[in-house]
Amino acid sequence: MKIFLALLFLVLAAHAQQERIAIINTVDSNDSISVSDLNFLTDRLRGIAVDILPQQRYGIMTQESIVAFLGSQERAAKECQEASCLADLGRRINADYIAQGRIGRFGRNLTIKVELYSSKSANLLGSFDGYSEDLYDLLYIINAKTPEMFRRLSDGTVDNTPEAVPLVPERRTVTAHEPTPAPTPKIIPTNEHGAFYFSVFKPSITSEYNRKNQKIKREGLSVMGGLEIMDDISQFGGGLFIGGGSLGDDIGEFILGLSIKRLHWVFKNWVALPVSLDFAWRAQFMNIENFLVAEFMSIIEPKFLTESAEYLNRDRSITKHNFDIMPAIDLQFFIDKHFSLYGGYMYRLALSGDWGFFYKIPGRNYEQHSSGSYFKVPSEYDPLLNAKERVFGIPGTLRFGMKIHFI
Repeated sequence: MKIFLALLFLVLAAHAQQERIAIINTVDSNDSISVSDLNFLTDRLRGIAVDILPQQRYGIMTQESIVAFLGSQERAAKECQEASCLADLGRRINADYIAQGRIGRFGRNLTIKVELYSSKSANLLGSFDGYSEDLYDLLYIINAKTPEMFRRLSDGTVDNTPEAVPLVPERRTVTAHEPTPAPTPKIIPTNEHGAFYFSVFKPSITSEYNRKNQKIKREGLSVMGGLEIMDDISQFGGGLFIGGGSLGDDIGEFILGLSIKRLHWVFKNWVALPVSLDFAWRAQFMNIENFLVAEFMSIIEPKFLTESAEYLNRDRSITKHNFDIMPAIDLQFFIDKHFSLYGGYMYRLALSGDWGFFYKIPGRNYEQHSSGSYFKVPSEYDPLLNAKERVFGIPGTLRFGMKIHFI
């Protein structure tokens, strides 16, 4: 009889010293993950706690015991979702420690943060977080980092500083009770990502040519390529681009510029409306017959007429420099995490210079590498006088492109 009482006393003493740990339901701040998936992650946290913590010292509260303290399953779900202070909730359910996982968003990725608090002191005893593109890698983060958090509690080495962890731990062999994960997607380790992009636009320009008193319409085709960097939190970004093309059969263009951009999501991770403001230097060049140049050069520089007939029958290159301000709006479709297509409308406000060329006046001495004297082309010889760019009768042009996204 005395032996039985002694054993009973030891059992009761052991249970009296056991500390209760509540791991409440994992919540999703965006309500985009199913309840069954959230419950699985919660059960995984509880299962790891049972495996790591010594049972003679710690007891893991079941979901049923947590519900019993809060009154109903609905009340428990509401309390877990709205709990702003886990320590306060822990005291209400008579738990010594309380932990919870929370899932959020970071750019186009899922995030997870798990925290462990002392109910009595409200101190943060341990935590970890990570980033992933799917639930499988969130599960790997839990499997890899939860044991250390509970092990530090058991060893008494907890502190208030969250452990610095890799975003996604190294994969390991999957045990029988874990689902087989999909292949590892590439994870974005910072809040920025980049993209190479290529776009095509087809300007349609109507201009005047005073020398022949006529209007000329030129159809063009330009191609641009660039690099942009976007911030996944603010959705602001920018980049550089370079390109060129033709305008009609006689005018070529070279473009160099920078872009400022803001991304607006229509359907998260699928469809977006990028709004951009581009600034570009655009050089245009074309050939003009020397005999046309002779018409105005005979007044500006009479020595031009001393050139040979063969020279006057040849062409010369003239150039024009423009500063473009180009607001644009596109509709962008994300095919997957590495590829997207877009198309939209671009308006171009061009601050244009004059057409001009260099000419070495006969009899004048020039430095060895000099191109000669610079001469402007009079407006009546300007092939793009009063140029207007329109699409369907509206100022601007359409553009289409693709982006290759990288980490």
